[in-house]
Amino acid sequence: MIDDDAELRSSMFALLRAYNAEVRVFRQAEDFLDVLSSLEPGCVIVDICMQPMSGLDLIREMNRRDCFWPIAAITGHGDIPTAVEAVKLGAIEFLQKPWAESELVEILQEGFRLLPERIDRSRQARAARKVLSKLSRREREVFDGVANGRTTKEIAMALKLSPRTVESYRVQVMAKTGAERVQDLWALHAMLPSKT
Repeated sequence: MIDDDAELRSSMFALLRAYNAEVRVFRQAEDFLDVLSSLEPGCVIVDICMQPMSGLDLIREMNRRDCFWPIAAITGHGDIPTAVEAVKLGAIEFLQKPWAESELVEILQEGFRLLPERIDRSRQARAARKVLSKLSRREREVFDGVANGRTTKEIAMALKLSPRTVESYRVQVMAKTGAERVQDLWALHAMLPSKT
């Protein structure tokens, strides 16, 4: 749990421990990010309205690090655009303080149900990035074009290259990624998180 309200952190810790949950609490998003790579995967409860890094910015940073653990976004000052943004970024729920204990427990149960799938999504995204890191900048541009369903001619026009040059890059992309068919490139692209 990440929340700058000490009283809420304390009460939430006691509540979650009563359900036999292993709980780690953090005062700031930065404190959580400092140890993120050493934490066991789990559900995250994050206050949206924190300083200096907001909860939304924390979710964005977790996404950037290919960490897609289930997140419950909480706030005392919620509005619809913020709630929509949190969900678009991957939060499984947006709760406004105060909430019912049963509501939070239900959300966390859903989070733990989703956790294996989210861990797998993180693993796939990291694997895809590792493969794509072998590509040069131009090869990556051609990969993106192919993965987004563009024809060789369309990619050539967008990159101001000849179609023959694009085909040459495409062969290099296939070799470096180990793809045998265009569908393999589409599958690799699908492993990456969408840019939100």
